Amino acid sequence: MNRRTSAGAHRRRLGCTIFVALAIAMFCTAAPAQVTPMETGRSLLGKCRAALTGMEGRGGNVQDVVDAGICVGYLQATADAGITESGAPDSRPAASRFCIPSSIGREELVRTVVRRLESDPGVLDGNASELVHAVYVDSYPCN
Repeated sequence: MNRRTSAGAHRRRLGCTIFVALAIAMFCTAAPAQVTPMETGRSLLGKCRAALTGMEGRGGNVQDVVDAGICVGYLQATADAGITESGAPDSRPAASRFCIPSSIGREELVRTVVRRLESDPGVLDGNASELVHAVYVDSYPCN
């Protein structure tokens, strides 16, 4: 009986060892995780259109509300990054400076970006952050 128990324990240990080895092999050969693609001008344009719909009081669904929040947050973050990235506007290269007047509200920022993206559909597959930054530089130059 002692010998039978010893053989059973050996088989269980061998089974566990094989299981662990297979699990490690599967983990090491798993496909790499997909990287979430960057926000494009096209995807941001859709979100900002939803923001305008809400700002104009034309309703919308829950996804429109989420998209509107993403749009406004994205535009604000890009504006903030442009200010804090290199310090004061005067310390940045002239080609990348923008100075959004304090009188410009969020709705006007959204409208400006939507208008510019709609006017140049060829850029919509580009990086949204770069596109928004370019809109800010062109629309709100520092004096």
